[in-house]
Amino acid sequence: VYSALLASCKSYVTATLARCLREGLTLTLNEKYFGTDPPSYYRLGKILDNPDQRITTDVQELSEVLVSTIDKFLLN
Repeated sequence: VYSALLASCKSYVTATLARCLREGLTLTLNEKYFGTDPPSYYRLGKILDNPDQRITTDVQELSEVLVSTIDKFLLN
């Protein structure tokens, strides 16, 4: 019973941490990229295909790696 409770708590904490990390990073990066005057995407000199989708995908991959690293660190 304790093992299942511990695994469930660990899963909940890592999922919550990943969601909060993704949300914060995505909002910050989108604000920095789209919120400047003039916008950053006009200063790059080339057209990017779906920059907001690329930012979101990169942030998701980064948060998954960070959470798995933190999870392994905490377990050891």
